[in-house]
Order: sequence, then structure tokens, then C-alpha cells
Amino acid sequence: MNDYTITSTETPVTYTQEQYDQLNKNYESALDRLRKRNGQVDILESFLKDNYSDMDPDHVEEIAHIFNFTMTKTYDVTITVRFSGTVEVPLGYDIDNLENQLSASIDSYYASDVELDLMEDQMEIDAQESQ
Repeated sequence: MNDYTITSTETPVTYTQEQYDQLNKNYESALDRLRKRNGQVDILESFLKDNYSDMDPDHVEEIAHIFNFTMTKTYDVTITVRFSGTVEVPLGYDIDNLENQLSASIDSYYASDVELDLMEDQMEIDAQESQ
């Protein structure tokens, strides 16, 4: 029978094979319970989000706070923006190059969670010299 010595910053502890096997069994059992509990917490979060409108919002928010849930929804959206204005460029500038030099940004309360794609192939610029 093998003995196992576990050394920590304190005093080394020696376990018999039987004790070592029991420690492993206890560890695996605790790990299984933790995985099951994490799964239950995930189910609770989904349940709260899916049934938010049917529940007392104060209770949902309190439960979300206790479990550190972020109560949000994700939407795929398409936003079409038409811009009309005046652009001042240097003399001799080729206005056809303007679309290659444009950028866009979104200012929003949730701006860090917003992804923006500026699609040049869907961009048209109708430019006329101002009078």
C-alpha cells in the first residue's frame, strides 16, 4: 500500500491509500455538486429573463442582484441612417474618395455592448458643390 505526502506551507501530511482515495472521491463528489448547482443557477437566470414580464420586477431585480445576473436582452437590429450636410475639403480633393474616408460611431448608454459595421458597398454619396 502506498502512502501519499501532501506538503503545504505548514506541516507535511501523510495519507494512506485509503484516505487518499476517499479525498479524491469527496473532491469528485463536491465538483459534481458544484457543476449541478451552476447548471441550476444558469436555469434560474434564463427563467428570470424569459418570465420577466410576468413577475414582480422588484423581486426579479433583487434575485438578479443576489446572483450577480446582468438582466439584458440581445437584439439584432438594422439601422439605416441618411446624412445630409456640408463637407469642407481642400481644393483639388477628389470627392469620390470621401466614402473611403468616412467613419461612424454610436453614442449610447450601452455603447460598450454595441457593434457597428459601416458597409461601404451599401454607401452612396451624392455630392454637389455648394454655392
